[in-house]
Amino acid sequence: MRAVSLGTSVMLQALFVVSHGAEFNCKNSMISDEWREKVLNVQNVNRQRLAQGKLVGKDNKLLPVAKDINWLIWDCPLEDAAYDLAVKCAEPVAAPAGHGAVAKMITAKSKPCNTTTTAVQAVKEIWKAGLAKQETQAKVADNNDFSQMAYSKTNGVGCSYNWCTGKLFLVCLYNQDGAAQAITDLYTNGAAGETCETCAATNTCVEWLCEVPITPGKDFI
Repeated sequence: MRAVSLGTSVMLQALFVVSHGAEFNCKNSMISDEWREKVLNVQNVNRQRLAQGKLVGKDNKLLPVAKDINWLIWDCPLEDAAYDLAVKCAEPVAAPAGHGAVAKMITAKSKPCNTTTTAVQAVKEIWKAGLAKQETQAKVADNNDFSQMAYSKTNGVGCSYNWCTGKLFLVCLYNQDGAAQAITDLYTNGAAGETCETCAATNTCVEWLCEVPITPGKDFI
């Protein structure tokens, strides 16, 4: 694993690791920053565990260590686009060109309903179902949701939701299409201790993931 100094690590974590009470400065006031924080964090935790080679997939096979998985950063324009898809209450959703989408209709009562807990649980279930189909870093043809969530080059995500006739419709958009036909591997596999080994020279390894800054909405608006 590529080493960073303590000072650098602390600084980067302060900048890029979303903590409780963080402000995202997105314009949709219907969604709380707590919701954004927890939906983002559960996805980064999944990617961290994948990068470390700690996940068991199909046939109880341990998935290989990842050398190049990026940290996910919240992208407000992607959140807005996800909301535009969620309000249509229609599956499947069509992601903008060059982007990925994961969506799920969740049976839930609007009152009472903790939308944060419901959304986080849905993300966990989608990831778990996809993980059960993976044996290696290779992309699996019928496992698109996992491919979007796990794809190493993705570093921007925005999610939203809407109520659709007794169901909570969760939609997440990613700034890369992890299920694109041209992609064969979701990440570069490595040996124990090689997490972050192939992060770009200009980027830093933070919490087992490559930190790659984004320009919100780049190549999207």
